[in-house]
Amino acid sequence: MTRKKKMVRTDMQTYLDIFRLKFEARLSDRQISQALNIGRATISDLVIRFNNLGLNWPLAADYPLDSLDKQLFTGRDYSTQRVLPLWVQVH
Repeated sequence: MTRKKKMVRTDMQTYLDIFRLKFEARLSDRQISQALNIGRATISDLVIRFNNLGLNWPLAADYPLDSLDKQLFTGRDYSTQRVLPLWVQVH
């Protein structure tokens, strides 16, 4: 019986590495996939989303990265439903 692979959210630094390798180093999706240990479909999807935004690489130094994340993944919900315990009572 095989276990289902856990979906892990890719962080912003990895996104920037993908864009750098794709647009500056001009590597293929397969080469980027091997270099960063990320699936080719993830890389292809991310590059398509970036191109659809009409942005140019490299991004401006003052470009807000949280804004880029929200633009790339518009349907992502950033709120959390977790309630932290009252640590004073736990202690």
